Amino acid sequence: MGNWEVPLPPDYQKIPPVLNMARAICRPWLDRGDSGDTAIVYGGEPIAFEEIHARMLRCARSFMELGLEWGDTFILRSHNHPNYVVAVLAGLWMGAVPVLSNSLLGPRELRHIVENSNAKAILVTKDRLGALEEIRPACPNLEHVYLFGDGSSNLPSFEELLSSPPTNLDAVQTRSEDPAFMLYTSGTTGPPKGIVHAHRWIIATGDAGGHLMLKLRPGDLSWNPAEFSFMYSWGQGLMHCLYMRTAVYIHNERFDPSKALRILKQHGVTVFSTVPTAYRMILAAGKPEEKDTLKNLRLCVSSGETLPPETYRAWKERIGCEIIDGLGVSELQKFCVNMDQEPIKPGSTGKVFPGYVMEVHDDEGKPVPDGEVGRVAIRDDCPGLFIEYRKMPEKWAENHINGWYYTGDLGRFDEDGYFWYVSRKDDLIKSRGYMVSPKEVEETCLEHPGVIEAGVIGVPDTETGYRIKAYVVLKPSVKPVTSIAREIRDLIRERIALYKVPKIIEFVSDLPKTSTGKIRRNVLREEAKKDGPEGRTFHF
Repeated sequence: MGNWEVPLPPDYQKIPPVLNMARAICRPWLDRGDSGDTAIVYGGEPIAFEEIHARMLRCARSFMELGLEWGDTFILRSHNHPNYVVAVLAGLWMGAVPVLSNSLLGPRELRHIVENSNAKAILVTKDRLGALEEIRPACPNLEHVYLFGDGSSNLPSFEELLSSPPTNLDAVQTRSEDPAFMLYTSGTTGPPKGIVHAHRWIIATGDAGGHLMLKLRPGDLSWNPAEFSFMYSWGQGLMHCLYMRTAVYIHNERFDPSKALRILKQHGVTVFSTVPTAYRMILAAGKPEEKDTLKNLRLCVSSGETLPPETYRAWKERIGCEIIDGLGVSELQKFCVNMDQEPIKPGSTGKVFPGYVMEVHDDEGKPVPDGEVGRVAIRDDCPGLFIEYRKMPEKWAENHINGWYYTGDLGRFDEDGYFWYVSRKDDLIKSRGYMVSPKEVEETCLEHPGVIEAGVIGVPDTETGYRIKAYVVLKPSVKPVTSIAREIRDLIRERIALYKVPKIIEFVSDLPKTSTGKIRRNVLREEAKKDGPEGRTFHF
């Protein structure tokens, strides 16, 4: 349902039985004689692909000398850095399995990842070493620890793995179905799940994302500020770019909207991908004439949360560049996205990629008519789909039913084949017998000119089932007073059904989010059990 009618590149998503993901990335650079081209821009300095390739081969040789073998796992716990990319490619090249983990996870989550993945080694930055030192005595399988950056008195530096002589080590002939890499969920609803992807992932998602969505071409410079441990940044911000032989900008500092604007201007970024909150922050930090200073920016991508129509319109008007929204999961990558071949419908996440089969099902597993809300289902022969939840067969069985993978999302197709996201299944609110999508209320809140962000939940109520509560972040120039709360409420009353209007509005300085930018409504629901601060919470 909802596929584009677009011409496909030759050999689109044709996956050979023998495939090594790193070789699929590296060989085209070498075969075309492009190895002198820039692969990474870091600290303002370009790094040629031939340098990345040479480091990768030396690192792969050193990994083998450490005793890492085909199928062995090693963890990366680090900010974005060129050597992060080197280590990942080296592992893939020799058949080992890189494990991408959020560098902010604490000791409990990190121990779970080490034990669940059976990691033999970990590469870590010094500022993320504390949690590892705490759990290492309880993880005997973890044989090697190397520090990105400077070493310490008792731990070697990653640079030592790059000190071996140049080598022409051939890539291991892995099968396309073999495990290639793993990444872990943020663990907001239980222990982090280890999502295992096969080598085929690079072609299945790279052809769709790199060719059709991003239309990457020579001279492009792409930037996604998020850590590479997240599928969004890992795919569209790194791997798809290298696969398409285009350069990646790497910045290892925490996201700051003013710095982001400078980076976009000074380095001539052409493709920018981030979360809706970041776009709103940049708009708040910038000036109306930014359109004239971001002339190189040809395409922007949004994911994490649905892009509010108001943000889309403001960005296009102020910056002069399209934002294409999309829907994806860590178990695949994007599978539904807006495209510039067809008109964008603000608020929709577009159409399903060619080669993917997605449907909207009822609770019985049957497709629902266009316009009706149902469960998002992806046919499980999709070549980019993950192959395992590590050591969690029961979780796999929950989501894989009768040949379909259920993402846990709810939404609908319209008559033109565009998909409209509603919410996560667990986030729906039942109030007065009606089902309310928090996303719709949040997007309506954002239409008030003084609002930057909004998070909406249901608060248990004996009469209505649940009352709607909105947590609202205001612009610094707007004071959290009764009149503003009333303005927001009245605007919502004008726009959507009365049963969706918040009965409580609480002004907050920020919203709890996952590292990928999604609102943590489970945290808001816990906060709602307490009384809101006086003077910032308003009941209607």
